[in-house]
Formats: sequence, structure tokens, C-alpha cells
Amino acid sequence: MKVENNNMATSSNADDQQDHDTSTKTLRQSKEWIQVKCAARETLEQSGWVDAVRHTCLMMMNNTNAESTGIPKQSALVARVQSDAKTRVPDHIKADILQKIKAMLVVQREEAGQED
Repeated sequence: MKVENNNMATSSNADDQQDHDTSTKTLRQSKEWIQVKCAARETLEQSGWVDAVRHTCLMMMNNTNAESTGIPKQSALVARVQSDAKTRVPDHIKADILQKIKAMLVVQREEAGQED
């Protein structure tokens, strides 16, 4: 009986992942997504986040150049800065963006329900 439950859970998780992937793809192809991205970018610039991340990049490049003679690869720099950049996003901006995405998903689901 336990094996059947695991198989059902795995199937359910796969279905959930497929639904998530479909929703994400549809969302990213919408005009509203572009509006959310632009609004997020503008808000982050106004909050000083963009400048802080640029400063972090410059500091890391300067530290790397002091330690070696080569210029760091872009992928290495991104990997080093990415986690710091994510933690620097103010909570109220994260909440605002998530609220906009949730509202878009609700509209998307309502429209999908009307098509059925």
C-alpha cells in the first residue's frame, strides 16, 4: 500500500511540475510579464539596489585583479555576485513583485477556465 501512495505522490508531483512549467511559460510570454519586469527593474534602480550590485561587482573585480593578473570571467563574477544581489532585494519589493505575479496567475487561470 505504501508503494502505491509513493507512486501516486510522484505522479502528482510530476503533474504539479508540468502545470507549473506551463504556467511559467505562458506567464513569461505575456505582455503583463514584460510590464512586471520593467516595473521591477525601475523599482530596483530607484531603491539603489542596482548601484549596490554594481559596486559589489567592481569591488570583486578589484579584489580579483589584486590577487591575480587576469580579468575574471563573466560567469565567475555572476556566480559570486548573484547570491549577494538576491539578498539585497528589499522585502517590500519582493512582496510587491510576488503580489503582481500572483494576480497575473489568477487572471491566467480564470481565462483558461473560461476557455474550457
